[in-house]
Amino acid sequence: MKKLPIPGDVEVERFNYIFLEDQPDKGRRMFSMVKLEGDQGAIRALVSELRPYKDPIPEWIFQSIDILEESKPAIKYSHVRVPGTAYIRYHRMANLPCNFVAIGDSVMSINPIFGQGCTKALLGAVALHTVLSTNSGEIPPNFSELFFQEHFEKTDGFWQTTRLIDYGLPSTTPLPGEDFSSGHLLRWYIRQLQILATQDAQAARAFWDGAEGFASPIDVLHPWLVIKVLWNAVVLGA
Repeated sequence: MKKLPIPGDVEVERFNYIFLEDQPDKGRRMFSMVKLEGDQGAIRALVSELRPYKDPIPEWIFQSIDILEESKPAIKYSHVRVPGTAYIRYHRMANLPCNFVAIGDSVMSINPIFGQGCTKALLGAVALHTVLSTNSGEIPPNFSELFFQEHFEKTDGFWQTTRLIDYGLPSTTPLPGEDFSSGHLLRWYIRQLQILATQDAQAARAFWDGAEGFASPIDVLHPWLVIKVLWNAVVLGA
């Protein structure tokens, strides 16, 4: 760790560098270097291929890779095929048993690369707690309907957003009646928001909170934030 050329303003014990490539046509590629229990490196050739929107990967990252590879660590990898996503719309069903509930992937499975699976399951548990708390005593005949409506309101945004983001990748198979143009405006806005987030605290917080389920999805559409996104995109040519 003492050899690594990590900048002095980076807290080494919580070190986490992430680079998201700005070329969706090549897939959703990213590079990360993280200080975990040990030291974790990557292959220079892969990192060299990644293309940024604006700022390139800093040279100290490549220097760190070289130092880490000097120790010749054992490298393992797995080629994983992401299965198709699914969404069972229990909130539209009728005649469900009053004591029937379902949460997590049993209701909705989305692309795991977004890292929202646990958040989605936790929000399902919150929905169950909410309905149980407001219906003390015996379970009412419409308990399942109340639960799935609450579940829908808390988790539907995960499906709507991630599905349309996935349509920006040529490897995705669109749903019947949709094509790769679906969600084009949303993808453009999210990309511009990500670019702005690298230099604007409000954009960074709104993006993080929305992605992790800590806030309402519409927070990223705050009028002042929209103005800043448009200014950065149009006036500054982002």
